[in-house]
Parts: sequence; C-alpha cells; structure tokens
Amino acid sequence: MTFEGASPRRCRVGYELTTPHLTPAAAAARRAAEGPGLGPIMLDGVAAAENDNVPRLDLSNLKWIYRGEGNANLVIALSHERCIVRLRKVDKNKLGRLSDTDRYLEVQRLKQELAFYQNILIPLMGSSFLKQSVVYKLDRDQVQMINQIIQHQRPAHRGHKVAFCAADLVAVYPDYTLLPENLDGETSTFCVEIKPKQGWIHPNDRILPKCTFCMKQYLKLKNRSIARLSDYCPLNLYSGNKQRMQDAIRALLFSPQNNLKIFKDGCLIYGEDVKTNLTEMLRCWFGSKHKLTDKEVLIDAFCNLVIEGLCREVPDNTSWLDRLRSSLLSEGLIETDDSSSRDDAKEHSPWQPVCNWSRQPLPKNCVLGRILAIQMLEVPRDQVDLKVHDAYPFLHRNEYLTPVQRYLLSATTKDCSVLMSFQHVSQDRMKILPSRHVIHEQNSQQSFVFNIGVSDLDPKPLTCIEKHRKRDLEILMAMLELTQCNKQPVNRDLD
Repeated sequence: MTFEGASPRRCRVGYELTTPHLTPAAAAARRAAEGPGLGPIMLDGVAAAENDNVPRLDLSNLKWIYRGEGNANLVIALSHERCIVRLRKVDKNKLGRLSDTDRYLEVQRLKQELAFYQNILIPLMGSSFLKQSVVYKLDRDQVQMINQIIQHQRPAHRGHKVAFCAADLVAVYPDYTLLPENLDGETSTFCVEIKPKQGWIHPNDRILPKCTFCMKQYLKLKNRSIARLSDYCPLNLYSGNKQRMQDAIRALLFSPQNNLKIFKDGCLIYGEDVKTNLTEMLRCWFGSKHKLTDKEVLIDAFCNLVIEGLCREVPDNTSWLDRLRSSLLSEGLIETDDSSSRDDAKEHSPWQPVCNWSRQPLPKNCVLGRILAIQMLEVPRDQVDLKVHDAYPFLHRNEYLTPVQRYLLSATTKDCSVLMSFQHVSQDRMKILPSRHVIHEQNSQQSFVFNIGVSDLDPKPLTCIEKHRKRDLEILMAMLELTQCNKQPVNRDLD
C-alpha cells in the first residue's frame, strides 16, 4: 500500500461523481459535521416519520465510500461533506417480509435512539465530544444501489445482512476521521480510532482477578475468532499512569483486533483487517518531514500523541453528570474503591498476568475521564431487577436514575469508539488556532492540530443484561478449558 498522497479518492469508492457545487442537503450535512449548526431537522424523538419537512439526501450528486459496519448498522462516508450516514441492517431473508408494524417499530427505534443521543448522551459526555445528528430521507432505490455496489467490499461474515431504511429515514453524523473544516489545513489528516472498552468493574462483580475484556479474550480464543490473546488491558488505558497507558496503546498496535484502527484522510490504513507495515505507516505520519526512522522512537511518538489527546481537558459543562455522581455517592450507591482486595486470588491465580485494578485520577474533563465516570454509575448485576419496568432508553434528563437505567447507561459507554484526528500544523498557523485543539509532541518536537469525537453510543436493550450473564458463564468455562489445555498465547509481530 502506498501512503504518500493517499486520499479519500483512493479509498474503496462506492459511487463517485465530481461535485461542482453542494446541494442543499449536502450543505446541511456539512454544517452538521462542522458542529455549530444542527441541520434542517434536529431529532428530538417527536417529529413524525411522515413529516414533509425532512430533507431528502440524494447520493447521486455526492461522492461516498463504504466505511464499515457492525452487527446492527452499516456506515458510508461522504468525504466532501465530512459526515457519515448510518443505515440499519436486516437479515436478507427478512427484508421482503417486513410488515408495516416492523417498519413502524424501526422508525420509533431510530427516533428514540437519536433523542437519547441528543438529550442524554450529549449532556453527559459534553458537546466537545459529541455533535448533534440530522435525519434525512433516502430513497429505497438508492439503498438498494448501496447494497449492490459494496457487496464485494464487505466482510464475508457480515454478508447475511443488508442495509435498509425504515420509512426511508437515515441518520447523519459528523465524520470524526476528518478534521472539521474550520481546523483543516492542507496536509494529510491521520485519525486514531480506539475502542477503550470497560475501564471499571463494580467490586461486587470482580469474580476473578482479570477484567471483562481480558477474560473475554479466552472465549474469543476458544471460538477461534482470534488467533492469540491480546496484551491490551483497558484498566491500563484508564489508569492515569503514563507508563501503563503507553503499554496499553503499544498492545493495541501489536494486536489491534477490533479495538484500534488508523485512518489517513478518511481511509483505513492500519487495523486487524489491513495488513500494513506499521513502521512504514508511522514514518509517513511522523518521519517524512522530520527524518524519524527508528521504529521505537516512532512508536513512542505515536503513544505520547494519543495519550495527550485522550487526556486533554475540554471546557464543557457536565453539571448533570456531577450532580448524579454526587447524589449517588452521598447515598452510598456507587463505589469509588478501585483497589482489589483479592490479593490471595492474584497470587495463586492460574491466569497470569492478572489485571491491575489500581488507578490514578484522570483529568476530570478529558474524554477518558468522562467515559469512566459514566461507567462508574453501574450497579452490581445481581442488584438489577428486570421485573421493575424502567423506561429505557429514557429520553429526558432526570436527577435520579434507577438501577436498570444506570446499568444500561454504563453498558452503552463500554462499546463506544474514541476517534482522534491529527494534522501537522506550522508555527505560524498554530497561533491562530484555538489552543485546546493544538498538541505538541515532545519526542518528535512536532505540533498538531487535533479534534476528538466519540461514536458508537447506541442505547443498550434490556435483553443485554441477561446476555451479559450468559456471556460471563461462557467466559468462565472457556478460561477453565483453555487453562486445563495449557494453551500459550503468542504475540503478533509489529512488522
């Protein structure tokens, strides 16, 4: 793969035409990507799907690329408009049998999801990390076109589902792999996407001296979805200790799995499914103008830059989160002790190395601190009573959250993605940029303009509570089985 000069135009293109001017829909999408504007419709869960004021998105006038997908959603990116379109997925065999009721329920799900995002998540996480979304109508023939064009680009294990639009509605979000237009310069933009996963577990749920992520590695190894155990531990990333945070990021470079991706100008250039020479990629990022060639120096520069981004404080007001935590602390309803009392279990554990539960305070208003604070709202799973019918997702702010709401809200942040985009910046241009968007990396003596966003914050359904219980049992059985077989993990070579 050639890195020099890579651009969105060289990505896996779904449908590309030159765009002489922006259509009204595209202009609105750009405003949404930039942040200050909300676009023509702000989803609050109230507007009817049949509302004629919902603007129409016409992809025939826009260049778009296939960005990726998860189990529930497929994403395409509109690179010129700096935004992404999320399309819901459905099993191929069910597509032709969707009833009016099915479509109605999907519309309600979309409206609830985006109202939850706007009314709950943005106030909790802060508007510096989350931008409001916009809803558009997308014709079904265009959705069919998308499915046809990208079918050979999709992972084989995802092929049983296709994109569809209930009532022809889609949600448009900012593309955090690119800088907002007001920060963008003339050089390439590199973006690091990290899924930090679960950084805190309630002491009552610490059954074994390993965290959920590290334990789940055994289940993945048993199921052969991975070839070896990862050395990444979320507790290290959230620890606030710089050396442990560096160890965590290095481990992600060794074994990205689904937890680390690197983009250049919106194109995926490094990850589990992109077999790229790491050293060559980092030289392109850090070394092209500063003659850095040593692999270890490059990796250190990368780790330092990512840590600076993850720990950078922002001036958002998060008074609601602070009030929630203060109220729960005063009532003794949340735990703050992160030290494990199971030292004997650590010493005699057959699963070495064990996880380090200790941590130092993170900067309060950094992205990791915000995510961790929401995760620490969690209650022990045995205190979650599914017979109590809590409203979830709740669509309006409350000063009191029920145990079920707290558990599911915490679970939402455990699968989120943090995207940090970086671009070299000159000393002259740095003077006119907001200081909170500028990072200076000490090892390489380079300055970057950067932006940060959080995505993949879909509300979790009530069914995930029982799913987590079953998963934990499967994990324990896999750990016992692999320990008895005495299988040894093998690290992946960086190059």
